[in-house]
This record gives sequence, structure tokens and C-alpha cells, in this order.
Amino acid sequence: MDQKRKDTIVNLIIFIFCVMGAIFLLSTADSFYFMGLGILFAAFGVVRLVNVIRLLTTNEQSQAEIEEKLVDIPKLETPCQVSIERSSSMLGAAMAVVVFLYDYEVGRLKNGKTLTFSTEYATNELKLVYQADGNIITGTFTAVAGGSVHFVLNYGQGELEQI
Repeated sequence: MDQKRKDTIVNLIIFIFCVMGAIFLLSTADSFYFMGLGILFAAFGVVRLVNVIRLLTTNEQSQAEIEEKLVDIPKLETPCQVSIERSSSMLGAAMAVVVFLYDYEVGRLKNGKTLTFSTEYATNELKLVYQADGNIITGTFTAVAGGSVHFVLNYGQGELEQI
């Protein structure tokens, strides 16, 4: 089973449990505290449903289309090391950020961790997809043969900063 299908199933299960929890809390609530908690469950469930819709409607490029785009990009003599450090944060802590280089998945970045990979292209396109809410950050950078590039990802601010 591919990762997109797994992510979709997980998000649907979380959505169902959130809606069930919200209905239970709202129907049995005898205080504003439980009603508020029920509304939070419902809101989180809606976020998960939006994430499922994004996953299902994402237009994935075929490998041939990606390789066709890469033909025109100059290659480096020796690969450049790329590292992306994800700042530790309570927001989205349980879910990974999926990192793509030219629409190829290069890894998953967990909370407070660093992902390292190499590129053989002079100019590069990064795309980071948050599994928690489906937000996408894109950016480009220039690599140097035999060099290294370092980024810091701040989840709470949705920023990818090159250091």
C-alpha cells in the first residue's frame, strides 16, 4: 500500500473518531467546558477531512514528467548535501512533514529532527507537505558542487529559512 493511501486512511479514521467524540461530548454535555471540548473535537475533525480531500485531489506528476523537467537543469560535478532541520514544536508534533525534491519524496521530517539528503542539480525545487493539516511550503535554492545547504523549518510560523 502506498504512503498516500495510508495517509488518507489514517486521516479518515481520525476524522470519524473526532466526529464521534464531538457528538458524544455535545449530546451529554452538562457544562460549557464539555461543550467547548466537543466543538474543538469537531473542528479538528473538519481539519482532518480537509486534509483527506487535499490528499485525494493532489495532482501527482508521473515519473516521466518529472524526468522531462530535470533534463534542462544543469548537473553538479559532485553532489551537494542538503539538510533540513525541523524546530521542535507542540504544533503538529505527532505528524511528520513530507519533503519532496522535484516532486520525488526524499524523506519524512519528524518533530525536532534533521533530514539529510543530496542533490546533483544546480537549481532545486523543494516542497514540504505537513501531514497534520495539509499545508504546503515550496521554495527553490541553488546548490554548489561538493557543498552543503542547511534549512531550518519552523512549523508554527510555516517558514523554511536557509541558513
